[in-house]
Amino acid sequence: MPLPVHPSRKPSLALWLLFSLAVAMAGCSQEKDTFLSRTYHRLTARDNGWFNANEKLKEKVQDIEDAHKDDFDAVLPVFVYGTEQQSKAAVPDLEKCIDKCSLVIERHSMDIQGKEKNTWIDDAWFVIAKSQFYKRNYSEAERGFTYITRRFKGANRELESQMWLARTAIELDQYGKARSALEHVNSVKKLPKRFDLGEFAAVEAHLEIKRGRIDDAIMHLERAVDLASRKRERVRWAFILAQLYELKGQEEKAIQQYAKVVKMNPPYEIAFHAQIFQALAFNKGNSKALRKRLLSMLRDDKHIDHFDMIHYALADLDLKERKEPDAIDHLVTSAREHLRHAPEGQELPEIGRHPFRCAPLPASTALLRQHAHPAC
Repeated sequence: MPLPVHPSRKPSLALWLLFSLAVAMAGCSQEKDTFLSRTYHRLTARDNGWFNANEKLKEKVQDIEDAHKDDFDAVLPVFVYGTEQQSKAAVPDLEKCIDKCSLVIERHSMDIQGKEKNTWIDDAWFVIAKSQFYKRNYSEAERGFTYITRRFKGANRELESQMWLARTAIELDQYGKARSALEHVNSVKKLPKRFDLGEFAAVEAHLEIKRGRIDDAIMHLERAVDLASRKRERVRWAFILAQLYELKGQEEKAIQQYAKVVKMNPPYEIAFHAQIFQALAFNKGNSKALRKRLLSMLRDDKHIDHFDMIHYALADLDLKERKEPDAIDHLVTSAREHLRHAPEGQELPEIGRHPFRCAPLPASTALLRQHAHPAC
């Protein structure tokens, strides 16, 4: 007959689980290339550190993009990195991302005979480098991305790091280094399925814009628009593409591209300026449809803060079609609408004897200015 076990000495399930866990952890050395060790360190690195840091980084990048106010006085930037003030405000959270991923690397890296066995370590390094980038600490970002490209050849973050190395070099005005990084990616015969070809084409366009090579930028941006993975990016790049067409004097293409942007259901400011710029790009043909759209916009109170620009666009159409009296009326109305939002006491700008030579340019854009007479 078996001896009875005293209730207080009967091992509990929880105790057995704790004991098993302790044994498992003891066998999960960072120096041992075993299935148990790899599984434990990969799962722990991904779920306990990298995931939270990566989500926080994505959240801060989203905040920066949401807070961005575009300056339509120039060609829009291909990428939004935020202002210096926004970067400073994001530093505490970005430092947390760096600290979390640094701890992941310290506790879960499995460098065995010169090869990293934990497939999440390059991801941790990538979050660190990208966090440094958004902190505007470009030298550290460059060091991080470079380390990934050299230490983790063939890993899932190598080519993405090359692309971000190019983006970092562009911010440092090191265009030759940026081109070298992009050429490295272009030399790869078969890119991974998850590699973002739309973003890559946009980086190439960004570089060519910085170098003043607008024709090359257009070629890359056309591809970026087609391959964009997110609507926000597609809309932005499509609008910039229209701006570049206009800068190159390709008015018909610009008008068609602005019309495509409007159909994408973009944010208000981009939609509004796309419609205004369609009118300003008009050079020949029948302006009836454009006029009808602009007049319709004047009947919609949601555009009330931009009535000055709408009247200016109408004046621009009048000027091109030699309707001088109508152009004068729209220019005067444009100036008055503009001054509704000007400081109290500011007088209406004087319009010279020839209103088309020195008409006021209300709340307009550099692209809008190029349609005015050079004497202005």
